[in-house]
Amino acid sequence: MISYRKVVITAPEVVELQTAELDETALKPNELLIKKYYSLISAGTETACRSGKELWFKLPGVPGYSGVGEVVAAGKQAKRFQIGDIVYYKGKHCEYEVVSEDDLVIKIPDGTPLEYVPFVRMAAISSSAIRASNIEFGDDVAVIGQGLIGLTAMMEAKMQGARVIAVDPSEKRLAIAKQCGADETLNPNTVNVKEVIEQLTEKRMVTTLIDATGSSKVVCENIGNIAWGGELILLGSPRKPYEANVTELLQHIHQFRFNVEVKGAHEMRYPLMGGNKFVKHSTERTSRILIEKLRDGSFPVKPLLTQKVRPEDAAEVYARIAAGDEEYLGVIFDWTK
Repeated sequence: MISYRKVVITAPEVVELQTAELDETALKPNELLIKKYYSLISAGTETACRSGKELWFKLPGVPGYSGVGEVVAAGKQAKRFQIGDIVYYKGKHCEYEVVSEDDLVIKIPDGTPLEYVPFVRMAAISSSAIRASNIEFGDDVAVIGQGLIGLTAMMEAKMQGARVIAVDPSEKRLAIAKQCGADETLNPNTVNVKEVIEQLTEKRMVTTLIDATGSSKVVCENIGNIAWGGELILLGSPRKPYEANVTELLQHIHQFRFNVEVKGAHEMRYPLMGGNKFVKHSTERTSRILIEKLRDGSFPVKPLLTQKVRPEDAAEVYARIAAGDEEYLGVIFDWTK
């Protein structure tokens, strides 16, 4: 039996590090036992889980869905991976984990910086906004919200050849956006975003606006920043109620003088796996592309890692994230110590 650590949300706002046991000899034929190296906190989703208000997350539960680790045991029929392989997968915040090799598990090529691999998960989620959009070379794109989802969406829009405007009320996050390649950064607390976008685009406005905040208020406030025939991409997940007159929003969608298209960009709009055939926009293929870009340096995620923490500090870390501590943007649990 293996004794291992795991982060558990036991009740609303209560996070504990617990110890559990796992029988490494009881693997099913196609299962892998993975020893975790690093796992990444997804601030928006996991804060919602910690609150007890995320309906799909049942308490008590182990949060997390992005990890990298080493295969230390395999079932008798496991063929895709060998003991000693380093893999990326949708791992939770636990030291050891059993997964099926048929799930989203990808071998990491040599030379890839492992502590940054979990950020691939956030970028794969963000890629749904790029896949859903019509972004082309030379377009003007605004990304509202520069958390991990917004930052990775901004980088992916840059990969498409767009000029990207990053918008966020945090100067720290805007500085990170600049390091990651944003062409322009705007703080709505210090500038009139619409006026600056008008100046930058010579009054054309942006062809694509990606909302990565999940705030209905932010969406309504920014609908007027989109060019005629442009698109609004809802990447963030709306969670909080908001009351407002939505006529202007609906006019921009309905009336030809605005002609704005609104698209949802939840990651589940695309299949998880490609199976035995080529599927252009599966999460698996996107993740492989991002891992290769991470390895060759064309996916500059290094500025996103702001904290590497011990699992023993989980309760404090989640409390700081929920309180909006700007120092806790990209937080990795280090399971190697």
